[in-house]
Amino acid sequence: MSVDVYWRLPADGDGRSPRKADWSRGEHQGVPAKPFPVARLDGRDRRFTYFDHLAQVARAAELAGFDGVVIPQTAEGEEPLIVAGSLARELRRVRLAPQLPAYFLSAVYTAKIATSFQRLTGGRLVLNFAVEEPPAGAWHGHSWSEAEQIARLDEFLTVLKGVWTEGPFTYEGQYYEVLNGGFAPPLAGQPLPEIHFSGDSDLAIELSARHAEVHIFQPDSPHTLARRVAQAREAAADHGRTLRFGLEAELVARHDRDEALAAGLERWPDGAPDPALVGSFAEVAERLGEYHAAGFTTFLLSARPHLEEAYRVAQNILPRLPGRGDRQRKSA
Repeated sequence: MSVDVYWRLPADGDGRSPRKADWSRGEHQGVPAKPFPVARLDGRDRRFTYFDHLAQVARAAELAGFDGVVIPQTAEGEEPLIVAGSLARELRRVRLAPQLPAYFLSAVYTAKIATSFQRLTGGRLVLNFAVEEPPAGAWHGHSWSEAEQIARLDEFLTVLKGVWTEGPFTYEGQYYEVLNGGFAPPLAGQPLPEIHFSGDSDLAIELSARHAEVHIFQPDSPHTLARRVAQAREAAADHGRTLRFGLEAELVARHDRDEALAAGLERWPDGAPDPALVGSFAEVAERLGEYHAAGFTTFLLSARPHLEEAYRVAQNILPRLPGRGDRQRKSA
Protein backbone atom coordinates (compact mmCIF):
# COMPACT_ATOMS: atom_id res chain seq x y z
CA MET A 1 0.00 0.00 0.00
CA SER A 2 1.42 3.36 -1.03
CA VAL A 3 1.23 6.34 1.29
CA ASP A 4 -0.23 9.83 0.71
CA VAL A 5 1.12 12.56 2.97
CA TYR A 6 -0.50 15.95 3.53
CA TRP A 7 1.07 18.94 5.27
CA ARG A 8 -1.21 20.81 7.67
CA LEU A 9 -1.12 24.57 7.29
CA PRO A 10 -0.81 26.65 10.50
CA ALA A 11 -4.23 28.32 10.41
CA ASP A 12 -4.00 29.69 13.97
CA GLY A 13 -0.46 31.07 14.10
CA ASP A 14 3.15 30.07 13.46
CA GLY A 15 6.65 31.14 14.37
CA ARG A 16 10.32 30.31 14.59
CA SER A 17 10.02 27.73 17.38
CA PRO A 18 7.46 25.35 18.90
CA ARG A 19 6.76 27.87 21.71
CA LYS A 20 3.50 29.72 21.19
CA ALA A 21 5.09 32.96 22.42
CA ASP A 22 7.23 32.89 19.26
CA TRP A 23 4.32 32.54 16.81
CA SER A 24 4.79 35.98 15.30
CA ARG A 25 4.78 35.41 11.54
CA GLY A 26 2.31 37.39 9.48
CA GLU A 27 -0.08 39.37 11.66
CA HIS A 28 0.01 36.89 14.54
CA GLN A 29 1.90 38.39 17.44
CA GLY A 30 2.04 35.35 19.70
CA VAL A 31 -0.06 37.03 22.41
CA PRO A 32 -3.39 35.18 22.78
CA ALA A 33 -5.13 38.21 24.34
CA LYS A 34 -4.32 40.44 21.36
CA PRO A 35 -6.88 40.61 18.54
CA PHE A 36 -5.95 39.10 15.18
CA PRO A 37 -5.64 42.07 12.80
CA VAL A 38 -6.32 41.26 9.15
CA ALA A 39 -4.02 43.23 6.85
CA ARG A 40 -5.50 44.89 3.79
CA LEU A 41 -4.54 43.33 0.47
CA ASP A 42 -5.22 46.34 -1.72
CA GLY A 43 -1.68 47.75 -1.69
CA ARG A 44 -2.19 50.44 0.96
CA ASP A 45 -0.81 48.21 3.70
CA ARG A 46 2.60 46.72 2.97
CA ARG A 47 2.77 44.43 5.96
CA PHE A 48 3.60 40.81 5.37
CA THR A 49 0.16 39.25 5.81
CA TYR A 50 -0.71 35.87 7.18
CA PHE A 51 -2.02 34.87 3.77
CA ASP A 52 1.53 35.44 2.50
CA HIS A 53 2.89 33.11 5.16
CA LEU A 54 0.33 30.40 4.42
CA ALA A 55 1.25 30.63 0.73
CA GLN A 56 4.93 30.21 1.59
CA VAL A 57 4.21 27.11 3.65
CA ALA A 58 1.98 25.63 0.95
CA ARG A 59 4.60 26.23 -1.75
CA ALA A 60 7.23 24.63 0.49
CA ALA A 61 4.99 21.57 0.89
CA GLU A 62 4.59 21.28 -2.87
CA LEU A 63 8.29 21.72 -3.59
CA ALA A 64 9.21 19.25 -0.86
CA GLY A 65 7.03 16.50 -2.32
CA PHE A 66 3.92 16.36 -0.15
CA ASP A 67 0.72 15.19 -1.86
CA GLY A 68 -1.57 17.85 -0.46
CA VAL A 69 -2.12 20.57 2.12
CA VAL A 70 -4.78 20.57 4.84
CA ILE A 71 -6.32 23.89 5.84
CA PRO A 72 -7.89 23.42 9.28
CA GLN A 73 -10.97 25.18 10.59
CA THR A 74 -10.15 27.16 13.76
CA ALA A 75 -11.81 30.02 15.60
CA GLU A 76 -8.69 32.19 15.27
CA GLY A 77 -7.70 31.27 11.72
CA GLU A 78 -8.74 32.37 8.26
CA GLU A 79 -11.64 30.63 6.51
CA PRO A 80 -10.20 27.45 4.95
CA LEU A 81 -12.16 27.63 1.69
CA ILE A 82 -10.95 31.19 1.07
CA VAL A 83 -7.37 30.15 1.85
CA ALA A 84 -7.70 27.21 -0.55
CA GLY A 85 -8.96 29.53 -3.27
CA SER A 86 -6.06 31.93 -2.70
CA LEU A 87 -3.62 29.03 -3.08
CA ALA A 88 -5.26 27.35 -6.06
CA ARG A 89 -3.42 29.34 -8.72
CA GLU A 90 -0.09 29.25 -6.86
CA LEU A 91 0.12 25.47 -6.51
CA ARG A 92 0.33 23.29 -9.59
CA ARG A 93 0.31 19.74 -8.24
CA VAL A 94 -0.80 19.25 -4.63
CA ARG A 95 -4.35 18.60 -3.51
CA LEU A 96 -6.14 21.22 -1.40
CA ALA A 97 -8.12 20.01 1.61
CA PRO A 98 -10.03 22.82 3.35
CA GLN A 99 -11.89 21.73 6.47
CA LEU A 100 -15.54 22.77 6.23
CA PRO A 101 -18.27 23.00 8.91
CA ALA A 102 -20.77 21.22 6.69
CA TYR A 103 -23.44 20.84 9.34
CA PHE A 104 -24.58 24.44 8.90
CA LEU A 105 -23.72 25.02 5.22
CA SER A 106 -26.03 24.80 2.23
CA ALA A 107 -25.34 21.46 0.57
CA VAL A 108 -26.35 22.64 -2.92
CA TYR A 109 -24.38 25.87 -2.76
CA THR A 110 -21.34 24.02 -1.42
CA ALA A 111 -21.62 21.62 -4.36
CA LYS A 112 -21.64 24.56 -6.78
CA ILE A 113 -18.57 26.07 -5.10
CA ALA A 114 -16.85 22.69 -5.21
CA THR A 115 -17.54 22.03 -8.89
CA SER A 116 -16.15 25.46 -9.81
CA PHE A 117 -13.13 24.71 -7.62
CA GLN A 118 -12.61 21.42 -9.46
CA ARG A 119 -12.64 23.29 -12.78
CA LEU A 120 -10.17 25.85 -11.47
CA THR A 121 -7.70 23.30 -10.09
CA GLY A 122 -8.04 20.35 -12.45
CA GLY A 123 -9.80 18.21 -9.86
CA ARG A 124 -7.53 18.83 -6.84
CA LEU A 125 -10.15 19.63 -4.21
CA VAL A 126 -10.55 17.36 -1.17
CA LEU A 127 -13.55 17.99 1.09
CA ASN A 128 -12.37 17.64 4.67
CA PHE A 129 -15.01 17.39 7.40
CA ALA A 130 -14.84 16.98 11.16
CA VAL A 131 -17.22 17.25 14.11
CA GLU A 132 -16.41 18.43 17.61
CA GLU A 133 -18.12 19.53 20.76
CA PRO A 134 -18.24 23.33 20.32
CA PRO A 135 -17.11 25.46 23.27
CA ALA A 136 -19.42 28.02 24.81
CA GLY A 137 -19.53 31.08 22.60
CA ALA A 138 -18.19 29.26 19.53
CA TRP A 139 -17.52 31.54 16.55
CA HIS A 140 -20.34 29.99 14.51
CA GLY A 141 -22.93 30.43 17.26
CA HIS A 142 -24.14 26.82 17.25
CA SER A 143 -24.00 24.20 19.98
CA TRP A 144 -25.22 21.03 18.29
CA SER A 145 -24.17 17.73 19.82
CA GLU A 146 -21.88 15.39 17.93
CA ALA A 147 -24.86 13.17 17.10
CA GLU A 148 -26.82 16.05 15.54
CA GLN A 149 -23.77 17.34 13.66
CA ILE A 150 -23.29 13.88 12.16
CA ALA A 151 -26.99 13.57 11.30
CA ARG A 152 -26.85 16.92 9.50
CA LEU A 153 -23.60 15.99 7.74
CA ASP A 154 -25.13 12.69 6.62
CA GLU A 155 -27.94 14.55 4.85
CA PHE A 156 -25.53 17.22 3.60
CA LEU A 157 -23.38 14.61 1.85
CA THR A 158 -26.42 12.78 0.48
CA VAL A 159 -27.62 16.02 -1.12
CA LEU A 160 -24.17 17.14 -2.32
CA LYS A 161 -23.58 13.81 -4.06
CA GLY A 162 -27.13 13.74 -5.41
CA VAL A 163 -27.06 17.12 -7.14
CA TRP A 164 -23.53 16.37 -8.38
CA THR A 165 -24.17 12.98 -9.95
CA GLU A 166 -27.94 12.45 -10.26
CA GLY A 167 -29.44 15.78 -11.32
CA PRO A 168 -32.23 16.63 -11.51
CA PHE A 169 -32.14 15.56 -7.86
CA THR A 170 -35.03 15.85 -5.42
CA TYR A 171 -34.71 15.22 -1.70
CA GLU A 172 -36.71 15.92 1.44
CA GLY A 173 -35.08 15.17 4.76
CA GLN A 174 -35.05 16.46 8.31
CA TYR A 175 -32.51 19.20 7.58
CA TYR A 176 -32.38 19.64 3.79
CA GLU A 177 -34.89 19.92 0.96
CA VAL A 178 -34.04 20.04 -2.75
CA LEU A 179 -36.28 20.12 -5.81
CA ASN A 180 -34.73 19.18 -9.16
CA GLY A 181 -31.23 20.26 -8.12
CA GLY A 182 -28.20 19.81 -10.35
CA PHE A 183 -25.83 21.54 -12.75
CA ALA A 184 -25.71 22.05 -16.49
CA PRO A 185 -22.53 22.11 -18.60
CA PRO A 186 -19.84 23.27 -18.19
CA LEU A 187 -20.30 22.81 -14.41
CA ALA A 188 -21.72 19.31 -14.81
CA GLY A 189 -19.42 16.32 -15.10
CA GLN A 190 -16.57 17.40 -12.85
CA PRO A 191 -14.95 14.68 -10.70
CA LEU A 192 -16.54 14.47 -7.27
CA PRO A 193 -14.00 15.60 -4.66
CA GLU A 194 -12.53 12.96 -2.40
CA ILE A 195 -14.18 13.12 1.03
CA HIS A 196 -12.20 12.91 4.26
CA PHE A 197 -13.92 12.71 7.63
CA SER A 198 -12.38 12.90 11.11
CA GLY A 199 -13.81 11.39 14.27
CA ASP A 200 -13.12 8.65 16.77
CA SER A 201 -16.68 7.74 17.80
CA ASP A 202 -18.79 4.88 16.47
CA LEU A 203 -21.17 7.44 14.93
CA ALA A 204 -18.29 9.07 13.06
CA ILE A 205 -17.04 5.74 11.76
CA GLU A 206 -20.53 4.82 10.55
CA LEU A 207 -20.79 8.13 8.68
CA SER A 208 -17.47 7.49 6.94
CA ALA A 209 -18.62 3.99 6.09
CA ARG A 210 -21.53 5.52 4.16
CA HIS A 211 -19.86 8.54 2.57
CA ALA A 212 -16.10 9.02 2.95
CA GLU A 213 -13.10 7.78 1.00
CA VAL A 214 -10.70 8.35 3.92
CA HIS A 215 -11.52 8.21 7.64
CA ILE A 216 -9.03 10.13 9.77
CA PHE A 217 -8.13 9.24 13.35
CA GLN A 218 -6.21 11.12 16.02
CA PRO A 219 -3.09 9.43 17.43
CA ASP A 220 -3.50 6.41 19.64
CA SER A 221 -1.43 3.26 19.88
CA PRO A 222 -1.15 1.38 16.55
CA HIS A 223 -2.64 -1.68 18.24
CA THR A 224 -5.71 0.24 19.42
CA LEU A 225 -6.22 1.95 16.07
CA ALA A 226 -5.85 -1.33 14.20
CA ARG A 227 -9.03 -2.51 15.97
CA ARG A 228 -10.83 0.68 14.97
CA VAL A 229 -9.66 0.24 11.38
CA ALA A 230 -11.07 -3.29 11.34
CA GLN A 231 -14.39 -2.01 12.73
CA ALA A 232 -14.56 0.72 10.08
CA ARG A 233 -13.72 -1.66 7.26
CA GLU A 234 -16.52 -3.96 8.34
CA ALA A 235 -18.97 -1.05 8.53
CA ALA A 236 -18.00 0.11 5.02
CA ALA A 237 -18.35 -3.41 3.67
CA ASP A 238 -21.92 -3.51 5.05
CA HIS A 239 -22.64 -0.60 2.67
CA GLY A 240 -20.81 -2.22 -0.25
CA ARG A 241 -17.95 0.25 0.02
CA THR A 242 -14.25 0.31 0.83
CA LEU A 243 -12.60 2.85 3.10
CA ARG A 244 -9.03 4.08 3.51
CA PHE A 245 -7.58 5.43 6.74
CA GLY A 246 -5.58 8.48 7.75
CA LEU A 247 -3.75 9.69 10.85
CA GLU A 248 -3.52 13.37 11.81
CA ALA A 249 -0.48 14.09 13.96
CA GLU A 250 1.91 16.84 15.00
CA LEU A 251 5.57 15.79 14.93
CA VAL A 252 8.65 16.87 16.83
CA ALA A 253 11.52 15.17 15.01
CA ARG A 254 15.23 15.96 15.06
CA HIS A 255 18.46 14.21 14.12
CA ASP A 256 18.99 13.35 17.79
CA ARG A 257 16.36 11.99 20.18
CA ASP A 258 17.48 14.20 23.09
CA GLU A 259 17.19 17.28 20.88
CA ALA A 260 13.67 16.21 19.89
CA LEU A 261 12.64 15.67 23.51
CA ALA A 262 13.89 19.17 24.42
CA ALA A 263 11.93 20.67 21.52
CA GLY A 264 8.89 18.66 22.59
CA LEU A 265 9.04 20.30 26.02
CA GLU A 266 9.04 23.70 24.30
CA ARG A 267 5.95 22.75 22.33
CA TRP A 268 4.09 21.13 25.23
CA PRO A 269 5.40 22.57 28.54
CA ASP A 270 2.72 20.68 30.49
CA GLY A 271 3.51 17.39 28.79
CA ALA A 272 3.15 16.04 25.27
CA PRO A 273 -0.07 14.30 24.22
CA ASP A 274 0.04 10.53 24.52
CA PRO A 275 1.07 8.94 22.28
CA ALA A 276 3.29 11.69 20.85
CA LEU A 277 5.38 11.38 17.71
CA VAL A 278 8.55 12.81 19.27
CA GLY A 279 12.02 11.46 18.55
CA SER A 280 14.75 11.17 16.00
CA PHE A 281 13.84 11.17 12.32
CA ALA A 282 14.39 7.43 12.17
CA GLU A 283 12.26 6.80 15.27
CA VAL A 284 9.35 8.92 14.05
CA ALA A 285 9.47 7.32 10.60
CA GLU A 286 9.51 3.88 12.23
CA ARG A 287 6.45 4.77 14.30
CA LEU A 288 4.61 6.01 11.22
CA GLY A 289 5.53 2.73 9.57
CA GLU A 290 3.81 0.92 12.44
CA TYR A 291 0.64 2.89 11.73
CA HIS A 292 0.99 2.00 8.05
CA ALA A 293 1.20 -1.68 9.01
CA ALA A 294 -2.01 -1.17 11.03
CA GLY A 295 -3.81 -0.04 7.87
CA PHE A 296 -3.07 3.68 7.51
CA THR A 297 -2.26 4.97 4.04
CA THR A 298 -2.82 8.71 4.53
CA PHE A 299 -0.92 10.93 6.97
CA LEU A 300 -1.85 14.54 7.78
CA LEU A 301 1.30 15.88 9.41
CA SER A 302 2.40 19.15 10.94
CA ALA A 303 5.37 20.52 12.87
CA ARG A 304 6.48 23.97 13.99
CA PRO A 305 7.78 26.11 12.46
CA HIS A 306 5.71 24.90 9.52
CA LEU A 307 7.80 26.45 6.75
CA GLU A 308 11.18 25.04 7.80
CA GLU A 309 9.72 21.77 9.06
CA ALA A 310 8.00 21.08 5.73
CA TYR A 311 11.46 20.72 4.16
CA ARG A 312 12.99 18.94 7.14
CA VAL A 313 10.22 16.33 7.40
CA ALA A 314 10.18 15.81 3.62
CA GLN A 315 13.94 15.27 3.50
CA ASN A 316 14.36 13.12 6.59
CA ILE A 317 11.07 11.25 7.18
CA LEU A 318 9.08 10.90 3.96
CA PRO A 319 11.74 8.86 2.09
CA ARG A 320 11.67 6.36 4.97
CA LEU A 321 7.92 5.70 4.60
CA PRO A 322 6.65 2.75 2.53
CA GLY A 323 6.57 3.56 -1.17
CA ARG A 324 7.81 7.13 -0.70
CA GLY A 325 11.51 6.91 -1.63
CA ASP A 326 11.07 6.95 -5.43
CA ARG A 327 8.32 9.55 -5.24
CA GLN A 328 10.51 11.91 -3.23
CA ARG A 329 13.35 11.64 -5.73
CA LYS A 330 11.02 12.38 -8.63
CA SER A 331 9.58 15.47 -6.92
CA ALA A 332 12.98 16.86 -5.90
